[in-house]
Amino acid sequence: MTMFAAKDGKAANRAKSMLYHYSGGTYNYHIEPEFPDFMKPKSFKTSRNPQDLLNELYNKVTVFPNPAEDYTTFMYDLRKDIKISVLQIFDSKGVMVLSTQLTGNIGSYLWDTRNIPSGSYIYAIFAGGKKLNGGKVIIQK
Repeated sequence: MTMFAAKDGKAANRAKSMLYHYSGGTYNYHIEPEFPDFMKPKSFKTSRNPQDLLNELYNKVTVFPNPAEDYTTFMYDLRKDIKISVLQIFDSKGVMVLSTQLTGNIGSYLWDTRNIPSGSYIYAIFAGGKKLNGGKVIIQK
């Protein structure tokens, strides 16, 4: 009976196939192919909220130039149902340096940075009390 012991765990199927064959029946057994590791599905964990990932996918914001000197432009393309949103910009200490209303779901806002000190700033766009997108902009003089 050692001929039925197989390392691949398919011994029962092989035994059934031989029994059907010798008893005059027909039996087609199928061995699942072994896929290389790179083809096997991978699971992953993320610490990010799925809603944040969807917001970044459907609410696009482009900031240019970045780094900026005298001005920078925020171009936004938000979900179609968003008509009014708010752009807020914070300095590295968390102090809000700008809060302005954006209208429409597609548009741009030109930020005059001539009187803004050099440094890193965090921006966020909110609608309905929820953050839609955000990022970092650098001012270099």
